[in-house]
Amino acid sequence: MIKGKGYPTLVEQVTDPSIVFVTGKTGQETTELVIALNIWDKARRFVVLRVLKDEKDRKQLSFLESEAYDYFFFVTNKTELLPEEVVEFYEKRGNCENYIKEAKYDMAVGHQLLQSFWANEVIFQIMMLTYNLFLLF
Repeated sequence: MIKGKGYPTLVEQVTDPSIVFVTGKTGQETTELVIALNIWDKARRFVVLRVLKDEKDRKQLSFLESEAYDYFFFVTNKTELLPEEVVEFYEKRGNCENYIKEAKYDMAVGHQLLQSFWANEVIFQIMMLTYNLFLLF
């Protein structure tokens, strides 16, 4: 499962009035499409999440066209999951990736400091303990 980029061609397809979005348990609207993009030889399942923009972002000026929704695309081969379950699954994964990036870049976890493996292991464990305490506060 990967998150796809919202290219204008994809957004045009999901803004078609014939596409039906289903409101799920969490209030998110989802739909799914099976599409083969230009260079793909095989069609893949796209799950589309539609989120209503904030009121201030939805205000339309008279000379500008505005969209009321933000669209997020997820490409998956998991056919047994409902569209809302696909979004929930990816959100959990996305949160984990954010934690890894924070630890790696903000706290410099993962840099080899010493020649000894075991010394590096101890330092890594202390860094992770510090990072987890940082997250709690």
